[in-house]
Amino acid sequence: MEKRIIIASWLFTIGSGLFVADAIAEISAGIAQGLSLISVLHLAEGILFLVGSICLMPVASKESQ
Repeated sequence: MEKRIIIASWLFTIGSGLFVADAIAEISAGIAQGLSLISVLHLAEGILFLVGSICLMPVASKESQ
């Protein structure tokens, strides 16, 4: 069960990183037209998701090794 939690945590963190990458791509594509509030919000939500995912990663204990 612990292995499933670790895999799920990594998948969630990778997915959150993809949200950030998508938001950066959206902002860089829209720079010519100017920044929109929506693109800045997408970046902020992606960063918050990524930080939250990292904070919820399980800590490796010496007992499980």
